[in-house]
Amino acid sequence: MLTKTDFQNFIDYWQRHANEAGGIPYRSAFVLRDMPRVAPYFYLLEWHGPTTATVRLLGTALDAFIPDLHVGGDFLGVYKGEQKDFYARAMAPVCGHPCGADLLRRITLQNGRSVEVRGVGFPVRSESGPVTFQLGLTETPDPDTPLGFSDEFKRARSSILSLDYIDIGYGIPKEKPAFPPEGDYAGSPK
Repeated sequence: MLTKTDFQNFIDYWQRHANEAGGIPYRSAFVLRDMPRVAPYFYLLEWHGPTTATVRLLGTALDAFIPDLHVGGDFLGVYKGEQKDFYARAMAPVCGHPCGADLLRRITLQNGRSVEVRGVGFPVRSESGPVTFQLGLTETPDPDTPLGFSDEFKRARSSILSLDYIDIGYGIPKEKPAFPPEGDYAGSPK
């Protein structure tokens, strides 16, 4: 699992690259060897518009945690209905505004146990210049808990607990999208 220090170290790592770039850093500046402890929780998304984000890189912990999500797939495609709309509206400002995002959600398992999952994301530029990528970290529950591999540990429900935008020098969006009602968990084995 990731700690608050891991998240802060990642934020500081992004900020160092932003300072060196004099603004939004380039995607190529980020090297997973520089952050081996958090690499299994790392993701890179390429935004194509308001409802499509292609997964370009997915750490091994995230790959195991969300079985329906894979490199080359549509990140937003694993969500449904109001949750998909929420994630599209909540994450679009990361590249469009630009800003960082810090999201906390609760996942309830079939056995009734709940786990909280935090994710942070920041914008990066493509090599040709536009801000079209988002990279970040998403923690997963204890890797020794075999989520999804038995009926007892299947993910049943998901609810958003908080969303905070992070000012990276361009301000933050004036509004946040309304949280969707608790819904089926994306990527849950049925």
